Amino acid sequence: MRITHASLAVGALGLVALAIVGCGGDDATPTPEPAALVVDATAAEGGGWAYDPSELTIPSEGSSTISLVNTDIVEHDLTIDELDFQIAVAVGETAEGTLTDVEPGTYRFYCTVPGHEANGMVGELVVTG
Repeated sequence: MRITHASLAVGALGLVALAIVGCGGDDATPTPEPAALVVDATAAEGGGWAYDPSELTIPSEGSSTISLVNTDIVEHDLTIDELDFQIAVAVGETAEGTLTDVEPGTYRFYCTVPGHEANGMVGELVVTG
């Protein structure tokens, strides 16, 4: 019987495929995707500024990404002093920041641009756990 290189290659591929299928299974733990939260920083009705929504909830364990979308005509940021966390975003842009393994509790966030906090640009981050 004559064995060609093509026959060997086909046989080797078959063994590799069996090995891959045999190693698969439901035992693998999938890597969770970070939770993504979007805060729209916009001018509030009647003047002033606001976050929409003004309350965010994340789990204490794992990573949560906050996206700050700025549809306003001035820059904004989202600052949480207790967590040493800040996202700054230019006009018409989106910026992201990630929080990982945060202690459960309620944290106040606000915009540090002069006058924005005083005009209502504040909110709460609730960390459950």
